[in-house]
Amino acid sequence: MLIGLGLLACWKTWDMLRNSEDPYKLGIKWGVTLLYVFGLWFCSRIGPFGLLISIPLSLIVGIMWASNLGNLIAGPLVSFYTGGSREIEPRPLYSMAEARRKRGDYPGAIAEVKKQLARFPEDFEGLLLLAEIQAGNLGDLEAAREAIESILSTDGHASRNLAFALNRLADWELRLGHNPEAARTTLERIVNINPESEQAQMALQRIAHLRAAGEGPTDSEPHKFVVIEHQQSLGLQQSAPSIQAVDDPVAAAADCVRHLQEHPHDFEVRERLAEIYASHYQRLDLAADQLEFLIGTPNQPARQVVRWLNRLADLQVLLIGDADRVRSTLLRICEAYPNSAAAQNAQNRIAYLNREIRSKEKSQVVRLGSYEQNIGLKGGKPTG
Repeated sequence: MLIGLGLLACWKTWDMLRNSEDPYKLGIKWGVTLLYVFGLWFCSRIGPFGLLISIPLSLIVGIMWASNLGNLIAGPLVSFYTGGSREIEPRPLYSMAEARRKRGDYPGAIAEVKKQLARFPEDFEGLLLLAEIQAGNLGDLEAAREAIESILSTDGHASRNLAFALNRLADWELRLGHNPEAARTTLERIVNINPESEQAQMALQRIAHLRAAGEGPTDSEPHKFVVIEHQQSLGLQQSAPSIQAVDDPVAAAADCVRHLQEHPHDFEVRERLAEIYASHYQRLDLAADQLEFLIGTPNQPARQVVRWLNRLADLQVLLIGDADRVRSTLLRICEAYPNSAAAQNAQNRIAYLNREIRSKEKSQVVRLGSYEQNIGLKGGKPTG
């Protein structure tokens, strides 16, 4: 036990010296304390007079160690509120740059950002903020390109951050440079960086919706992104949503097929084609082919896959009313995403599936026969 206590005391002494703000001063205290212990032993050998001598010595040593003992006792409580004596990792601060930017002092904001980048030259937030000010506030597209290239040439950035930076550069190529080709090339770099990723799929969607070269927005016509509204809360409806009619379904289908031949991964157009196959041609098999292609595409967001499976179930209810087939489709959600809200919604829908099908049978109008018209490239799928 004595040996263990001695080793523990040695370790604690070394830890205190290592973490002390003034190890030299602490070392002197330990030296004085050792002399004090020897003095106590000597005083115990000389009788009552030694006791009188030990009292002032003990008082002096107590005063010397008072601050250290106070820190030892109160230190954990103080550290709970202050974070203790742990060294804070240095981080860049861009509050001054943001403040100058809000006041319209863009050169000053750039100077503040560069001041931080001088200390942290690879910081993603700083490089992106620099590009944002140069492009968004000063309209300097070339300087913004250089800042984005600095991000891309630096190792260690997450692929999602690189994708975000390239998406911003594509925005500026369209808005400031009016150059759809440059924007397309920028987005293709996202696919090249990490082709098997959700960011790559989103980049392919943007590429598919870019205007052709020479048809970019003008100064009087800013670039606009068209957002297509989809049915919300699929799987929570008491009955399947109806199929939306199209004014000229034959021409619309032909347009979709032509577009998909060039951009086979454009899921919005492929969804539109599936709706036309279901509504105009009453062809569940062709509509299902389009949705199955989307469902089977790797790296799609889970919310999209769930929405497509629910829409496939909707079409199966509307066009054939086969409960077993609809149930099989909904169970795919449960298998792909167990213990999720989507799986619970699918289970709830399965529980009321027969009622849903009966309600559709009562309100269903007489279906049109299957069309055997020339509907172009039925699948619209890539050959590769």
